[in-house]
Amino acid sequence: ALQNRVRLQQRELQSVADHAPAILNRFDAGLRHIFVNRAIEAVTGCPPAEIVGKTLAELDVSESFRNLWESALRAVFQTGEPQQFEFTFDTPHGTGHFLTRLVGEQHDSRSIESVIGATIDVTERVRLEQALRTSNRDKDVFLATLAHELRNPLAVLRTSLTMLLAQAGLDGQTRALHA
Repeated sequence: ALQNRVRLQQRELQSVADHAPAILNRFDAGLRHIFVNRAIEAVTGCPPAEIVGKTLAELDVSESFRNLWESALRAVFQTGEPQQFEFTFDTPHGTGHFLTRLVGEQHDSRSIESVIGATIDVTERVRLEQALRTSNRDKDVFLATLAHELRNPLAVLRTSLTMLLAQAGLDGQTRALHA
């Protein structure tokens, strides 16, 4: 009866993980994937069964990607401090931008025995930030152009007013209006 309850709880936990929108994974001290949920397949094109048990070095990933992850994983194992980083990754649907948080798991001992990772897709946020930067740059160019274009006609008006004020025939009231 106890084994059935444990298996049921494991299936329920697996179901929750597999339906989570984030990529969830767990790494052992050898930096091997010991768990990956189904969300990884949408990003990599690989089912979890092809990833579990492998290190990043054993998977077809770029050296810079592998170095980023391995460095962060080692830092969690060594210090126990969570790590967070962003990266880009070529998915089957194009280049995506992702945010990962790695957290160490302590079991019976005080040392970190495994690291849990949660990765979310932030592609839309990055796209909106880039659009905002472009919009701000375009606004700045427009305002600089407008200021330049207005300066030229205003300079002519200012010169004309100065010349009018310099004429001797203006009475005090007219001179005060032009000042």
